[in-house]
Amino acid sequence: MNRMLISLLIIFAIFLPLFVPVGKVLAADTVKLTVKNKSGSVFVIRLSGPESYTNTVKKGTSKFDVVPGIYRYSYTACGTTQTTGTINATKNAVLVVAKCPPGLPPLVTFTLKNKTGEYLQLILTGRQTYNFNLAPGDHKLTVYADKYKYVASGCGGRSAKGRMNIKSGFKWWEWTCK
Repeated sequence: MNRMLISLLIIFAIFLPLFVPVGKVLAADTVKLTVKNKSGSVFVIRLSGPESYTNTVKKGTSKFDVVPGIYRYSYTACGTTQTTGTINATKNAVLVVAKCPPGLPPLVTFTLKNKTGEYLQLILTGRQTYNFNLAPGDHKLTVYADKYKYVASGCGGRSAKGRMNIKSGFKWWEWTCK
């Protein structure tokens, strides 16, 4: 009987990692962080605490699973300087992002076509700075209308610099290694 129990425990211990990946948190071990985004813009929020997270916050309400704890957060919305703070997410928590002040340029959504066959890093610097790391394929990006300086890196380590006026009506931007 004891041998059978020990054998079952050994088999269970061997196969358990196949079903619960090491380093992954089970949903039961998380709480909901709700971001009520009234800014009208899409932005990235970074959280650091018991775990680190980088999430895209859409217009309206976004919900994320996080390990319970106290987190430092940072984000840039409304084309302004970075906002930082602390949120207690030991249980379900809500972070409210205020409406942007009037006078900001409109948001522009366009398709970036990465035809390089590898990852492409694109940094846009204007009213706000965006840093994209894009796999091959088509990507929908949303930025503020502005005249940007860009630096793109890919194609076996090559880089390109220039300026791009991204404004209303801008639909797509294509990158290749030719």
